Amino acid sequence: MKPKRKTKPRAVVVRLRLKSSRKLECEPARIEVRPDDIISWRWEKSLPFHFGLVIKSPFSPLGRQFYATILEGSKTMEISARVLACAPPGTYPYLVAAFVDGKLLVEDPEIIVRPPIKGDG
Repeated sequence: MKPKRKTKPRAVVVRLRLKSSRKLECEPARIEVRPDDIISWRWEKSLPFHFGLVIKSPFSPLGRQFYATILEGSKTMEISARVLACAPPGTYPYLVAAFVDGKLLVEDPEIIVRPPIKGDG
């Protein structure tokens, strides 16, 4: 039987916004998480555009290597993923790409996975 986690997983939000019609911004650009934390990417203060994420390292600390918004007509464009319980500590660069007004805008943020807190599993 898996021991109970003593600390609650955190919810980390990355806000996407247009800095200009040519610049996509992720805030924060660098996030620190621990295993089992949940990361959500969502648009802030602008019309939502379809977007996707690609983990650039050979191993993803998330359940998949890539994610994309694909639902038509959705007013909320959001991607959420849980950090794997077995995710090794390290830095994971990733790419966020959004299709905005006929242009593909990209940004290169990173996920930093910290070791589990002692006593958590």
